[in-house]
Amino acid sequence: MAEKGVVNCAHLRVPDLKRAVRFYTETLGFAEQSRAAGVSRLATPAQQGSRCALTLSEGQRGLNRLAVGVSETGFREIESRLIGRDTDFTRRNATETDERRTIQVTLPGGLPIELYSRGPGQIRGQAPVPSTETSLAPHGIDHVTLTAADVKADAQFLRDELGFQLSDIATAGPGIWGRAFASRGDGTHDVALVMEPLAPSTRLHHVAWRTSDVDHVTRLIERVRTAGFNVDIDTKTGVRDTRAAVYVRDPAGNRLELTTAATGQTPAAPIRLSRADLDDIDALWPETHPRRTG
Repeated sequence: MAEKGVVNCAHLRVPDLKRAVRFYTETLGFAEQSRAAGVSRLATPAQQGSRCALTLSEGQRGLNRLAVGVSETGFREIESRLIGRDTDFTRRNATETDERRTIQVTLPGGLPIELYSRGPGQIRGQAPVPSTETSLAPHGIDHVTLTAADVKADAQFLRDELGFQLSDIATAGPGIWGRAFASRGDGTHDVALVMEPLAPSTRLHHVAWRTSDVDHVTRLIERVRTAGFNVDIDTKTGVRDTRAAVYVRDPAGNRLELTTAATGQTPAAPIRLSRADLDDIDALWPETHPRRTG
C-alpha cells in the first residue's frame, strides 16, 4: 500500500522577496508564517498548523530544494536503505524547536531533497497561519516537475534510494529516458522528470498547486491576470472536462501550475517520445492537454 508521503514544501529562490511575497499572499491567497534573514515561509489556509508549503529566499530564480514528509516507519526504512547502499546523506536530529528528524540527499543531477519524519501535530514552531481567503488559495502542492539532463539517473535514484514508485516512462532514444513519473503517495506522481539535454543540473520546470475544481482555477487565473502577471497556458487551452492544468509565472519567473488533478498514462511499457516532444506539453501530458489541430 502506497504511503501518503508527498512533496510538502518547495523552497524557491526569488530576486525580490517582498514582491514575491505580495504575489503569493495578495494574488494567490497564501499566508506568510514567518520572515527572517531573507527567508519567508508561507502556507495555504488548508495547511494551518502544519509544515509550510512554500519557502522563498532571495537569490537567482529557481528551486533550492524539495521537502518530502514520510512516516516514522518510512523514515527509518529510507535511512536504513541509504546506509546499506553506502549513499551519502546528511542527518539532522530533532531539536527543542523542531521535533522532526531530517535526512538530506542530493539527486545525481545536483538537486537537494530533504526527507523529514512526519508525525501528527508536529510543527516547526511557527505561529498559527492567519486567516485569509480560504476559498481562493490552493490547497497545497500536488506535484513538482523537474527538468534533468539524465532523467533515468534521477528517477532511478528516487526509486532505489528513496523508495518512490516509477511510472509513465517515455524514452527519447535507446537507453534515454525523456520523461518519468515518481510517486510515494496515491497520486500518479509526486515528482515528474522531463529531459532537458543541455541542463547543467536538475532544476525546476514547475510547482503544481492543487485546487478544488475548474471554477477555482478560473478565479485564480483571473486574479493573476488582473495583477499583471504572465499566464503561459490559460483555461482556454488548459481545461478538459473536469480536469485543469494551467500555467502562470510568479514575479521571479518561476513557473506554477494550477491543477485540479495530476494526470498520467501509466503505460505497461515505456512509450516513445521524440526530442521535439520534450518541449510540448500536449505530448507530455496528453490526458489534460490533448493535441490541438488547426
